[in-house]
Amino acid sequence: MDLPTILTPLLLGISTQFALHPIPEVPTLPVLSSWILFDIVFLIYNLLHLMIPTAVLSLIQFNALYFISLLLTCAFHRLYLNPLRAFPGHRLSALTKLQETHLNLQGRQCFVLESLHAQHGDFIRIGPNELSIRNVDALKLLLRQPYNNRGPFYLIGKAGGSDHLSVTRSNAKHLKWRRIWDKAFGRVALEEYNPRVEWHARKLIRKLEEIAGGEVDIRGPVEGFAFDIMADLAFGVPNYGIQDGTGDPSIISFAHDFVRIVAAVAPLRNICQIASLLPIPAGVQRFRLKQHEMINARLSLGTSRSDIFAHLIGEDTESGERFTRDQLTSNAELVIVAGTDTTATVLTQLFRELAIRREVQRKLYEEIVEKMGEEVELDVNNVKTMPYLQAVIDEIMRLWTPLPSGLQHQTGPDGAWVDGVFVPPNTAFRIPHMALMKDERYFPRGREFWPERWIEEGGVKEPKAFVPFSYGAHKCVGMQLALNELRLATASVVRKFDIQLGDSYNEEDYSQGWKDYFLVALPEVKLKFVPRK
Repeated sequence: MDLPTILTPLLLGISTQFALHPIPEVPTLPVLSSWILFDIVFLIYNLLHLMIPTAVLSLIQFNALYFISLLLTCAFHRLYLNPLRAFPGHRLSALTKLQETHLNLQGRQCFVLESLHAQHGDFIRIGPNELSIRNVDALKLLLRQPYNNRGPFYLIGKAGGSDHLSVTRSNAKHLKWRRIWDKAFGRVALEEYNPRVEWHARKLIRKLEEIAGGEVDIRGPVEGFAFDIMADLAFGVPNYGIQDGTGDPSIISFAHDFVRIVAAVAPLRNICQIASLLPIPAGVQRFRLKQHEMINARLSLGTSRSDIFAHLIGEDTESGERFTRDQLTSNAELVIVAGTDTTATVLTQLFRELAIRREVQRKLYEEIVEKMGEEVELDVNNVKTMPYLQAVIDEIMRLWTPLPSGLQHQTGPDGAWVDGVFVPPNTAFRIPHMALMKDERYFPRGREFWPERWIEEGGVKEPKAFVPFSYGAHKCVGMQLALNELRLATASVVRKFDIQLGDSYNEEDYSQGWKDYFLVALPEVKLKFVPRK
């Protein structure tokens, strides 16, 4: 190879990097198409002048030199020229988002973030163009109007054909969709849902009575409780039957697989941008097949039933717009995952903590009995009068939040100041919920399970740092329904049963099996539910 043949692809690789790096999110498909087209033209030109083996070898050599140059220039820029170069963090994270995918596959992302913040402070670099900010002052960015855009993590929402409320990156679209969703979780709607929540809570008690005194992996009963409520309130199935063993529980495992695939792929922006062209993973296919079955069954009922779906198939009162079928399908995906996983993991961890913290369980039982006695039927409204119950629930969501690594957001074209530190324009950032809510500046004794902090003076120094349901425009729309379920299920179970650790429960196995796949995934939690005398 002569010198021009070597220098041309090397210089082209360097030029490509400096041409593309000012673009905040380079569109993958046009770039990929341009490269393929160039290679085709280059190969045809060589075939006209060279023998076939020589022409092919020339193409391979050109591409090898080009990509070596491009990757080395990109690496140099990310490490030494990028606006985030001064922020501490893993060098590998500064080079590639594959590091985040690796951590997500391991389920350890939130623990790595917590460790890095403990070493380096409030600002750490976790991607070529992303920061993790463990500072309550960053929450103000989520309150700006128009509110902060979602980061590129949420491009994964387009992979299925349409995005939904939690992943759309369009402010205008989110405002319209949020108005539709808000009606489904307004005061009047929640009052209509209450009797059904109470019916499912009684079913949970009956399920635990069947296995009273024996060892049980509590994940199963509480997942059945949460899923059956979701299927009832969203898809018009009064008794899906997972709690009593008559329903098909496979959709829950399919949903878990779906979340893990999303956690692995979503950090890779380039893959997300072309995901619609790639084969759909088997786990996603199984989940969506079950999802479509539930949607079709619910659509056949129209608006004859008052539930969440009845609102979703309605129109936005201001614009008159409705969800398209693809958008409705995508938003139904949100209902299934968010309506089941988060409630189930919070309840599972709560029952485990009560089995370990016997004094906390005793105080909670005494409050329930003092307020309602042993015989008065508990309902959604009367359990709201119990401050220690709410303190226990708040504390489990603070210490073991269902969304531990937080949500990804993005600064605008002017950047932003956070506690005296400038975050450059168009920078993705996340506020790690677990690290923030264990921070001693905001929660003294932050690593302890201490429900009294919510009642006693000085237990919470900064209430704004309590963000288990996120913050601002993207605050969880189903928060009140989730709290209703958590309060009623917890009070009903604690009044009826003494919760104890199972004989085979192992704390080390639990700690090793606790995973952060964007949402929390739990290992076996073997407990005993012994009827109270």
